[in-house]
Amino acid sequence: MFVTLIGGVVNIIGDIVFVFPLNMGMDGAGIATALGSITQLIILVLYILLKKTNLHFTKPSNLIKSCSKIIKLGFGAGFSQIAMTVVLFSMNNQIMKYSGDNALAIYGFLSVITSLFSSIFLGIGQASQPIVSANFGAGNKERYEKVGKVGLLTAFIFGTLFLLICIIIPTPIAKAFMKVTPEINLIVPNIVRVYSISFLPMAISLFIVSFFQSIKNESKATIIQLLRGFILPLILLFTLPLLMKGSGIWWSLSIAELITALLSCLVIKKYLFKEKKDDA
Repeated sequence: MFVTLIGGVVNIIGDIVFVFPLNMGMDGAGIATALGSITQLIILVLYILLKKTNLHFTKPSNLIKSCSKIIKLGFGAGFSQIAMTVVLFSMNNQIMKYSGDNALAIYGFLSVITSLFSSIFLGIGQASQPIVSANFGAGNKERYEKVGKVGLLTAFIFGTLFLLICIIIPTPIAKAFMKVTPEINLIVPNIVRVYSISFLPMAISLFIVSFFQSIKNESKATIIQLLRGFILPLILLFTLPLLMKGSGIWWSLSIAELITALLSCLVIKKYLFKEKKDDA
């Protein structure tokens, strides 16, 4: 947490200094971002080299096998980041085709808060992963099941909170990120409310992905990520607007997240809520 905060502070200070006093524009912003990441890397490496932790560098016993496991476990998350670019590109094109510039401006700030919320949802999953994986490896079924239930509940609470905030005060949220013209003011409440429906199922799906990664069930984690981040959004983005025009664009992402979350809950049910006599 300390390293994450330090990197963020360096990035923010760099943005202010490079972009404004030094008048470096986007180049300055890019340098600030790089400096934040480099600062984090240096602190983390020093932390290990100075032996402030039990972690240490070592030669892998089987490099190819180890890399293969890492790729399998992280493929879903990695591919979802690449697929996100395709979805964003398609989203922009569909918005311009059916709704125009004002709707695209609204999507601009929605993508920002979505990134913020998804980072929090991922943080819940990442916080649980060391506990879940350690107890899974040790065969402590009751412990990792308990952490899974607590994590799932936490994700549900945060997802519900962000959903309610966006439903209750959509216009003030928009004003915090953009200049709300009379034209935008007419359409922003409905768009934000429909789009925000995706936050609760997104929180649930992202936690379940983290849980499956922790118990070495990479296939289920990958399928969930592909469904929510690529397959369903693209299908719905190009079908719903044919039936619902512009509003179909905003419903497409929410419905994709809802379907994925429902399927994810059905799959994880037997891992967290099955009878004690069943095997782990």
